[in-house]
Order: sequence, then structure tokens, then C-alpha cells
Amino acid sequence: IGATVFPTGLSQGSTWNPQLIQQMAQIIALETRLQGAHIGYGPILDLAREPRWSRVEETFGEDPFLISKLGVSFVVGLQGDEAKSGRNVYSTPKHFVSYGVPVGGHNGQQAIIGERALFSDHLMPFKEVTEAGVKTVMTSYNSIDGITATSHKHLLKDVLRDQWGFDGFV
Repeated sequence: IGATVFPTGLSQGSTWNPQLIQQMAQIIALETRLQGAHIGYGPILDLAREPRWSRVEETFGEDPFLISKLGVSFVVGLQGDEAKSGRNVYSTPKHFVSYGVPVGGHNGQQAIIGERALFSDHLMPFKEVTEAGVKTVMTSYNSIDGITATSHKHLLKDVLRDQWGFDGFV
């Protein structure tokens, strides 16, 4: 209410313009702060690899490189250099991880995915935003090869925290 409405993530992704995405995120951050909030739930870093999935339009697309670059720009735009600036909010990239490849295209269904695709494609955007200094991450609502994402020790602790050095909150 009372804030700017921007195009969907898929439309944003079609720009292939990281600077424009960063400017948009700066506006979102300022408007969010002016309404009294301190955190933003984005960017969506899911890869749109299952066309039947009902949330495809929320993503930047299907390419992990593009999603990584736009995701970093979105995070930097929201968070800025100083969270206490009065102009910035914490960014919460989502959905960690492989939410965009649910079985049968049904939202929240498990992702059956191999290690190579998981690490080379789906985790790439999250690794990039972690290196850019993101402070929060939202897990996905699915399971990955039968392990619930919200309690996936290997991905949340071993990879996100220990290997990548993420020290924010999930």
C-alpha cells in the first residue's frame, strides 16, 4: 500500500541489466524503510526449470549466471553499505534451494536432483549473494531428494555456513 509496484521477476530478468535491478532494489529498500520495516523478502533466486510450476513468473528466469548477477545487484541495492542508514533493509534471498524444479510442477513438491545440477546451477546464485554479504536466507518449502530443505544439515550447515562462511540467519 502506497509503494511502487515493479514488473514481475521474469520481466526484470528479461532486462539483463544489473544496474537497473540495483536501482529498483534501492527504491524498494527506501519505500520499505519509510513504512517502518527493516527486511525485504527477495530476491527470488529460484531457477525456472519446471514450466508447470506456478511461481515461474517470480523468478529472473532459468539461467544461473543471469540469476546470480541480478541477484547480487538486488541484494546490494536493498542492503547498501550500512543497514542503519535509514535507506536500506536486509535482503532475504529465497528459496534455498531447488524450489523451482518440483516433481510434476506442483508447488512445494520434492525436487529430485543430482549433485552436479544442484551445485553447478541451483546453488550458484546463493553462493554469489553470500559472497556479496547477504545477511539472511529463506529456505524453500520442499524437500531435496527426500530431505526437508528446512532441516537439510548438509546444505544449511556444511555448505552454507561452513564452506561459504554465511553467518547471518536462516
